[in-house]
Amino acid sequence: MSAIGRFAFGSNLRRVLTIPLLFAAVYFLVALFTYYRGTYDAPATPDLLFEEITTPISAHTIFTEQPEIRSGVMVVDGAHDNEFDTAELVSLLSSMANRGITVDFMGVATGFGSFRRMTSLERLEALESKLRQAGSLVVIAPREPYTKQERGLVRRFVDKGGRLLLIGDPTRTQQINSLAEEFGLSFQPGFLYNQTDYDLNHRNIFVQDFFPDPVTEGLTQVAFYTVGAIRSSGPALAYTDGNTFSTLVEGIEPFYPLVKSTRGNVLAVGDLTFMVPPQNSILDNNTG
Repeated sequence: MSAIGRFAFGSNLRRVLTIPLLFAAVYFLVALFTYYRGTYDAPATPDLLFEEITTPISAHTIFTEQPEIRSGVMVVDGAHDNEFDTAELVSLLSSMANRGITVDFMGVATGFGSFRRMTSLERLEALESKLRQAGSLVVIAPREPYTKQERGLVRRFVDKGGRLLLIGDPTRTQQINSLAEEFGLSFQPGFLYNQTDYDLNHRNIFVQDFFPDPVTEGLTQVAFYTVGAIRSSGPALAYTDGNTFSTLVEGIEPFYPLVKSTRGNVLAVGDLTFMVPPQNSILDNNTG
């Protein structure tokens, strides 16, 4: 191609490229003044001192318990092949620690939240030793029954003012009546259910009727999860409504999932699960 030809070709190429660029520029200017009237002016940056910066406060209030600070030792029985693991007691243990109570487990831990089975002689010696320093004893669903000698130790402990908490669960294998009957208490077989008012499942019942007592003070409604009824020669603390029935025990009177013995320092509750997270955070389950 001659020099003149090359010059003409270059001129035509520039002309071809210039037309689209010119069209794009015109389109941009038309769009700018048609759709965007004016330009953006950023606001002035406020000059705030660090001390003037405040954190927003939530309008929702958070419940904080102010426990009564006490002292003493609470023994938890793990020597009777009890059907629970320590992870289930985190709420109870935390509540005791907040009150200044030292928790001492009776039994040899296996490292998996449970305890090694012990002979009757080992249990008797451990129980006698632990109760000397204890102010309260907690017994949860023991699969090994309490012997006559062990019942005698606990009886003397209660007679001297020691507090006893008995926790049963109708879904777990338990021989809790071997000790409860020593104090006029009897955990009934089967679980309670309500097909009218319940939490997700008919056996997760609500209890909202309470007798006046320091234990029930401040309670409005509690949700029990697979709870059993308890009979007592002493006072009942909570009772069910007319729509609550038992799977095994017939009766037209209310059922009692929370009771005391005649002496008053023995408390019995027919459900463990209500205090296990996350159930412990439902309604008033964590109160008291």
